[in-house]
Amino acid sequence: MKRFASILGVILLGSQLLRAGYLDDIGFTALELELAALSISMPTGTGVSVSQIEADGDGVPGSPFAYMPDTTLPQFAADSITNVTGSFSTVSPHASTVGGLIYGSNSIASGVNTVGVYEANSWLGTGFLRPGILQAPLVESRDIQNHSWVGTLGTATADVIRLNRLDYAIERDDFVAVVGVNNGIGQERNLLASAYNVISVGVSSGNHSFGNTTVNGVGRALPHLVVPVGTTSDATAVVSSASTLLIETARAMSSANAEKSETIKAVLLAGTTRTGLSGWSNSSSVPLMIFMVRVSSTFRAVITS
Repeated sequence: MKRFASILGVILLGSQLLRAGYLDDIGFTALELELAALSISMPTGTGVSVSQIEADGDGVPGSPFAYMPDTTLPQFAADSITNVTGSFSTVSPHASTVGGLIYGSNSIASGVNTVGVYEANSWLGTGFLRPGILQAPLVESRDIQNHSWVGTLGTATADVIRLNRLDYAIERDDFVAVVGVNNGIGQERNLLASAYNVISVGVSSGNHSFGNTTVNGVGRALPHLVVPVGTTSDATAVVSSASTLLIETARAMSSANAEKSETIKAVLLAGTTRTGLSGWSNSSSVPLMIFMVRVSSTFRAVITS
């Protein structure tokens, strides 16, 4: 079967058109001004590497895969983008837009220039997680995995095997895994937001699936963060991009603990805001509130520590 992972949303709006609005909303513009006033260079993700895992973009059985970004675009001119899966792939507009938001020249992490791209079915199987054999997942040498897709293998048991293997790989290799929840109101699919060690992401409008996990530990609230953009694919990419800035900053401070995946997750959550999210609340059964990413608050805590 060609594919079972479904893309979170084919985004028609280019990253260049999104840039000004969301940068102001997440506090990036304010951060630039704050750092300039302190004579501190703005981080750009330099030295940080990214894995971009993409679902097949055309959805046509029997046709070539489409999971690679368009590497001929000017926004990727400085980037080394490797097809890790190795299959023949036509260009995926979805992958191009997601990549543009993570590491393109107009993104908040334009200094990221080492990228590996996986096709999601391969990544779920022999290409990375390697379920069904007595071997561990392959080693993740890059700093961040971005998953702007959702999916299921059709049974909770099969899904939990993949979730556990992802959690194991994150713990072993210490990379940040940013995953999207599904667009639109409804039940969330198990892959991959139900993993423990990931950062799950939605949109500020609330037009995404939400609630509690139903597998592998029932009752954990989803998503963890929201971003003021149109789709959860975009939102996931923005959080991945912001994570590269934190990792670069931690390395500049020579703080090994600060660049650990659990630290990045905690700092992102700590730096968020509830402004504009008046409908959200917590309770004893759902203790985790949903917050909007706010990079200016996040970096204020880092650079003054």
